[in-house]
Amino acid sequence: MRDTPKYKIYFFKHKYFFLLSGEIDDDYFDSLCCYTLDYYIEQIKKTGKQIELEEAKREYGSDFFYCKEFKLVGLKSESECGSLCPKYDPRNKRSGRCRFNQNTFEGTGKKYVLTETGLVRTRFGDEM
Repeated sequence: MRDTPKYKIYFFKHKYFFLLSGEIDDDYFDSLCCYTLDYYIEQIKKTGKQIELEEAKREYGSDFFYCKEFKLVGLKSESECGSLCPKYDPRNKRSGRCRFNQNTFEGTGKKYVLTETGLVRTRFGDEM
């Protein structure tokens, strides 16, 4: 039986991950949101325990958006995002998409275990 390879962390620095299992020591953590690997590495340093992650990818053609200011998910067709919102701030400073309006993400099915020593890919269908 061969060892499972550990991935070099820098290949995953700009990717996002959902938490599948483990402890997070952060009052502002939301289990429905995905975070960068750097965020989870900081959590590993705090707790000293391993966590299981699922790689996330941007969801194209979604009917939803995420408001970074209010930390809410909204339906694009029924939202009050825009000039009716008190925090509306267009990205181009004139009109258009608000700077707080963010993309939504979905899981890819690629699961990893993050420990203090590195990131390890688990096989599909395996549980921890």
